[in-house]
Amino acid sequence: MTELHVHKRLEFVTDHMYISPGRSRRVLDELVEDLARCSPAYESYRRCLLAMFEHDYDSAITLAYQALEQGHRDESMFIIIHAHMALGFIFDNRKIHDRAFEHYSAVLMYTNSPRALNNIGNLYMLLDRWDTAYGYFLQAEAIIEQAHPRVASIIYANMAECECSAGRIDDAQKHLKRAEEYNSLYRDTTPAFIYNIQALIEMKNDRYPNALNILEQAESRIEQEGMLRYFLDVLRWSAQCHMHVGDHEAAVEKYLKIEELRIKYSNGLRVLSDIESLIDLYTILGRDEEVPKLYVEYRTSVQGHVQERKRQNLENIQAQIRMQESREREERYAQLYTSTKLISEIGREILSTATSGEVLIELRRRLSELFQVDRIAIGIIDGITGRLDYQWESSGSVSAELVSILLNPGDLEQQVIGQCVPVAADLDETLLMIYRTGAYQDIYDETTSVLICPLHINGTVLGVIGVHSFSVQTFTRYEIEMITTVASFIAAAMQNWNRSSKLLMENRELERKTRMDVLTGIGNRFAMERRFSVLAGEQHASVIVAMIDIDDFKEYNDRFGHEQGDVCLRYVTDILASYLDCRGHRLFRYGGDEFLAVLVDLEFSAVRSLLDEVCLAVHRRTGEGLPESSAVTCSIGWHFSEDITDMKDILHAYRMADAALYDAKAQGRNRAAASTDSVSLRTDRL
Repeated sequence: MTELHVHKRLEFVTDHMYISPGRSRRVLDELVEDLARCSPAYESYRRCLLAMFEHDYDSAITLAYQALEQGHRDESMFIIIHAHMALGFIFDNRKIHDRAFEHYSAVLMYTNSPRALNNIGNLYMLLDRWDTAYGYFLQAEAIIEQAHPRVASIIYANMAECECSAGRIDDAQKHLKRAEEYNSLYRDTTPAFIYNIQALIEMKNDRYPNALNILEQAESRIEQEGMLRYFLDVLRWSAQCHMHVGDHEAAVEKYLKIEELRIKYSNGLRVLSDIESLIDLYTILGRDEEVPKLYVEYRTSVQGHVQERKRQNLENIQAQIRMQESREREERYAQLYTSTKLISEIGREILSTATSGEVLIELRRRLSELFQVDRIAIGIIDGITGRLDYQWESSGSVSAELVSILLNPGDLEQQVIGQCVPVAADLDETLLMIYRTGAYQDIYDETTSVLICPLHINGTVLGVIGVHSFSVQTFTRYEIEMITTVASFIAAAMQNWNRSSKLLMENRELERKTRMDVLTGIGNRFAMERRFSVLAGEQHASVIVAMIDIDDFKEYNDRFGHEQGDVCLRYVTDILASYLDCRGHRLFRYGGDEFLAVLVDLEFSAVRSLLDEVCLAVHRRTGEGLPESSAVTCSIGWHFSEDITDMKDILHAYRMADAALYDAKAQGRNRAAASTDSVSLRTDRL
């Protein structure tokens, strides 16, 4: 089994572990032998998933971190991403929200994951940060096509819950409809989280009996799905509905079920508001004897209860602070990733350019996206004179001529080249005297701050790059490192420009030869197929495919020998090309003594006249040109079409032209015959 297939199977488990747990476990069992041939990271991740099935979260955390460490060692992006997702989910379930946030954010460092964005949004929902949560759901929606249908359905359900919290019930119903549409792509039955939102909308409209009916359907499904959060929502909202309709005993039953589930699935972690609701219900029902039991069970009293609430509020605030700090780290990572990606793109563009002028234009455009850049200048050391030949870009144009600078000890360029270090400086009075007069004045006109970096490779300084600002600017360490990285690309490009130019010419010649028939000098079958693929995307008034065959060429070869046969082929090719390989028409050697021509934008009558003339020219001129003065003739079959839209139409035209060639042979050779479809088309028009 390939690693890609292993990935697909593990992806299946992560997508289905809370929908089809039995099937997911079987998949994990079936993977044991295959994973034995993979990195140990895969087996650690498999065991982590199994531990999550058993709600053994302590073991799952250990195994996930083990998989993560091994994944980093193996540079396995799949394991790194999925281990972070597993850890985020586990800490999320255990209410350790800041740790969950860090792991979900780590996933976003490697991939724009709809699932991770959704889960971070969930965390903000738990903190009643509805606007922030909705922002994450919007980001997830933008890449919804990458998500499993169930994940997409959850994202829209969460968006609907956010809209409910803001009182926008109509918008919530629209999102709920999208959630239901995505769910229908995956399965027929309705999952509990959709029932939840349906019930929430009914509750917002004060239709509590309707909400209860919906929640009963949700509760009948939720235990099968094993998603604790949705189960708790169903039970809590059911309890609230029962309280509104006056069924306090049923409300108590729901809250007790919540506590039972918390002990079973969440290591006994409890929500204080649920305890308060139970106490209120016991008081209403006159079951005062139950209240002390709760106090004992939770090791609190009325006074301690207040203190606990304060403590929990404090913890929530601290969790929010930690989450915000994690968010800021995520944004810094994202900026660094974006900049690194941008620098890599700039590097590829630099290495593919042929001149320093092209580099200047591209650098100004791209670096301006990151910080203030008013001018870019590149100075290259002349290996003979030792002078610095400067070229610069300003306002979108490159200086017409190089300026050659003889370096002096006070020049910043001399310091950069001599010490091979970048220098950032404001132009003080001394520097202004150097840079606003003499040879430098055109380069440094209006410049107030400058960052100069060496262009060096393999210990040799080839020149400098200067980033100019027309206002006072302090270049940050980050910006200096960025320009230094860019400078390394430029230095490599400078070393490779001459070599690359030569290689480019060689590659172009090689490409031309791979598409050229060696004997005749026209396009070969490969070039013909390339022309077909291009033709399928073009618009033409008409397209004509013509098959051409030299008559009785085998007998000619047998009589005069293959060497003279090759001479004959070249002569015939020259004649055909003079008519059929010009003005947008193309001629190809199909094989042996057969040729194929593609003609475009001709009238039916013009095609017939042209191909008749071709037959006549071959017959008349080959007799004069061949050493044996033996006339050669050719037969042509052609197909005329005005509705070529894709490759299928082109292949049909080719087959019809080939059939017409046989007709031309049967009619006595040395002639051009149109396909039956072409003749019918012409007849219809007449």
